[in-house]
Amino acid sequence: MVGAHFSGQGSLGVRGIAFLACLTAALCRCSASPSSVPGSPSSENPAPSDDTSGDGGLIFARSPSSVGSDDAGALEASEASLDASPEVEAETSTCDPNQAPKDADCIIDDAYGVFVASPSSVDGGIGGSDDAGTGSMALPFATIGMALSNLNGKSRIYISGGVYSEEVSIDGAHEASLYGGLTCTGSANGLAWQYSGAVAEVRPAVADHAALTISSVSSPLTIEDMGFEAPAATSQAPSGAGVSSIAAWVSSSTVSFVRVVLTGGDAARGADGTTETNYDPSAPVAPAPVNSTDGLDQACPPGAVSPPADSTVGGQGSLGGPIGSPGAAYPPAMGTAPRDGLGGVSGFTDYAAPGDDGADGYARSSGIAAAALGTLATTAWLPARGGDGAPGTPGQGGGGGGSLHINATSTSFYYGGAGGTGGCGGGGGTGGNGGGASVALFSIESTVTLTTCQLVSNQAGDGGNGGAGGPGQAGSVGHMVAYSGNGGMGGNGAGGSGGAGGTGGLSAGIAYEGSEPVTDATTIISLGHGTGAGAAGMGGAGGAGAANASGAGPNASAGAAGLLGAYATVRDLDSP
Repeated sequence: MVGAHFSGQGSLGVRGIAFLACLTAALCRCSASPSSVPGSPSSENPAPSDDTSGDGGLIFARSPSSVGSDDAGALEASEASLDASPEVEAETSTCDPNQAPKDADCIIDDAYGVFVASPSSVDGGIGGSDDAGTGSMALPFATIGMALSNLNGKSRIYISGGVYSEEVSIDGAHEASLYGGLTCTGSANGLAWQYSGAVAEVRPAVADHAALTISSVSSPLTIEDMGFEAPAATSQAPSGAGVSSIAAWVSSSTVSFVRVVLTGGDAARGADGTTETNYDPSAPVAPAPVNSTDGLDQACPPGAVSPPADSTVGGQGSLGGPIGSPGAAYPPAMGTAPRDGLGGVSGFTDYAAPGDDGADGYARSSGIAAAALGTLATTAWLPARGGDGAPGTPGQGGGGGGSLHINATSTSFYYGGAGGTGGCGGGGGTGGNGGGASVALFSIESTVTLTTCQLVSNQAGDGGNGGAGGPGQAGSVGHMVAYSGNGGMGGNGAGGSGGAGGTGGLSAGIAYEGSEPVTDATTIISLGHGTGAGAAGMGGAGGAGAANASGAGPNASAGAAGLLGAYATVRDLDSP
């Protein structure tokens, strides 16, 4: 009730009627406070009050307190305002479109932005709807994504306090500043919107992208009174890298964060490396030749042709020539007699020499750790994986046996036996995959300022272990013949080398490339829990060389341990 005494005749005068009409309209208007005229005491001189957020104790300002105006002096001033000149009235009704809702009630209006309120099913929302809503104060949308798709020329989105289970993406085709801190309540005249400092919280259900992504916007943006919390990641990307948990990703843009909480959750561990297949694991011994003339060959791995695959072949038995063909391997296996794979010498009396056994393969290099924690893609952090271990080289095929004349006067021969096939080297172990990152803010070639913000990172993902090298394959025996020289035994494949461990993940409040974001003295950057940095993955074991009656191939080395992850409040990604 508003009571007043007016002089005049027995009923309200014209000026009294006009004043009550004006006052009634003001009371029914959806605004942030009883006085919505810019320049009034409630908008220019708010009575400050502190509100401690539940997210780490960050302080946010409340809305301006109400100012009473029902005393006689104020009433007379209201009456007097009815006589104000048109110039004065126009000046007091002008709203500066550049002001923020915290500082000017009049800016909370359909004329300046699109409105969003969480649905009634989420965190006790008031019932925003993407289906029935229009984005107006009376019919707000339920998601920020819908508002960005329906800006209709406006450059602001006003968001009531609540929880929004979505990923927010702002790009050049959908540019708008986001203003949380609003409360929207029901009244007899519809929804009443006002600034209260209530943080609007964005919490996606899955950590496959950043909770907030701002990419290649042409105009400076402002994000106020918002919270962006990325959920904990537990899975791996298709590449095997641990999925990261990132609150905000800003690239090629200019953004001002004010009273914003950015929280990166725990990141996922990288997947372990595996053992590559270099030959059929069901055949631990190379195939033996099936006739006395033609040796067998095999590619390592099976079916590989380009670039030239490792391969091995047994030598052909002599067909009446002076010597059997030597065994071979690619890359060449170097040996010394009697394991050099040379062919046997033919005879003309009662003896022809067998082919020499093939030389064993050799072990190649093991995997090495990555030199950096990861690299940046367009909208993603790519954790570094450990280096792969190389496969062992194959053994040389055995030499073909020499041939023998049936008798001293005959031109016919007993053919020499074909050399045995060399064994393939063991498959190399692949590197372990990198652990995901827990980062509150990635800033990539952008201009970013943070005022009274809180940035929290948590535990980064561990690197995966490197894959073990596989065992080498044994060389087969040469073909045995009754009268001429037998084929030599194939050499053994060397063991495959182990892969290096994956890189431990990065935990950082801010990770940037380009210009470092500017923070004020009231902005807090901290680690939520854990050690922050992800642990390095262990190197995979080296594979054993194969063995046969001729000897044993060499064992391979284990892969190196991965690069240890890192924790930092601010990390320059251009620096080592």
